[in-house]
Amino acid sequence: MILINATRLLILAAALQQQEQAPAPQAELAPVVQRIATTVQLAAQEYRVGVQGGRVVAPAEIEESLLFLAEARRTAERLPVDAVKPTLGALDQLTASVRRTVDPDSLAASAHALTAGLAERYHVDVDQVPASAPSLARGAQVYQQSCAGCHGLGGHPPPCPMASA
Repeated sequence: MILINATRLLILAAALQQQEQAPAPQAELAPVVQRIATTVQLAAQEYRVGVQGGRVVAPAEIEESLLFLAEARRTAERLPVDAVKPTLGALDQLTASVRRTVDPDSLAASAHALTAGLAERYHVDVDQVPASAPSLARGAQVYQQSCAGCHGLGGHPPPCPMASA
């Protein structure tokens, strides 16, 4: 009896784990594709701030870029099975490009190609404008909690000590 109950628990745990990792149903793909597109584009924007003249001038921005790409990679696991591997491959190439300090225009072009390809494949508008303006008070709260530590209260990072080296 103990063995049967243990087997049932293992089967239930495996099923729950499979549900957590299962791709999103077709009807729920829009938010997944939009999240990937948003995080990839944010990665490219942060990278552009962090690299000038072929040199890293703001390491914190490069780190943020890598964090956004890691988030996009986690989100890509929710795509349909046939899209996961190529999307992860493209995200890995973007990550490698960041680590090699490629030209920001090159990274932006690769990021755009990835997001445009996903948007076209799944017929999702990745450049949606919200129906109503977001709350400035909520935006200020999120900025204070999540961004001010690196970007300062005024939205500009402190001078990078590496920039003068």
